[in-house]
Amino acid sequence: MKKIHTATITMLLPLCAFGSEVIAYDQDYIEALDYLNKAQSSIEQYDQLPSKEPNPQEQREAFTRYISLTHKAIPALKRSADQNNAASQYLLAIAFRLPLTAEHDRNRMCDLFIKSAVLGFTPAALALMGSCTEAIEPDQVSNLLKVALSSEQKYRNYYPAPALTYRLCTPNSPSALSLPLLSQAEFEAEAYYALGRATRGSENTALMNKLAFHEAAVKRGCKPAEAVTESLREHVKKINGEHGS
Repeated sequence: MKKIHTATITMLLPLCAFGSEVIAYDQDYIEALDYLNKAQSSIEQYDQLPSKEPNPQEQREAFTRYISLTHKAIPALKRSADQNNAASQYLLAIAFRLPLTAEHDRNRMCDLFIKSAVLGFTPAALALMGSCTEAIEPDQVSNLLKVALSSEQKYRNYYPAPALTYRLCTPNSPSALSLPLLSQAEFEAEAYYALGRATRGSENTALMNKLAFHEAAVKRGCKPAEAVTESLREHVKKINGEHGS
């Protein structure tokens, strides 16, 4: 898959309505969410089945329900995504990852994540980091994370949401098949921490930006960012002290 050009992202950015808050879900989103909630219950049931004395039929039925219910959500997700519902675009991309999905739909996954991220949906911007590294440059992902975090209140009604990528601030469950549902604050913690880690440079401005991102991550409960934040604070104080002498 070719990487998206910066000009393409720039062209898409005006679609964002940063000042408006999404208040009401559209009917297609509600319909899809009903199927996806049932699918989530099925895959959680699958994860909870005993592994020492497995019941193959019970496992097969739970997994089959998960796939079937998710696929039933796809038509409504497509209609909603076509209307620029960023949450639906994100959920549709996740649904396209499942078995028995048509190849042309599976190939749309990264495009959907990008569209959703451009519209300011933080989970989609984070998903790009782990799932679409061949489709988009790291600095472009950082820009989309900033777009999303500037729209913090716009999508507050669409959380909790499934988390697709490996997480640094919240616990991971490597053996589970179900995607964990994260709150808005948890997604923002991951996003700010990712931006902090991606910020390069030893000059004062870069260090201050890096510190601000880490502080925002800590504020949202990101424990791994705490030690880095303290170290950065001391480093910034030292540099400013040297400059002031």
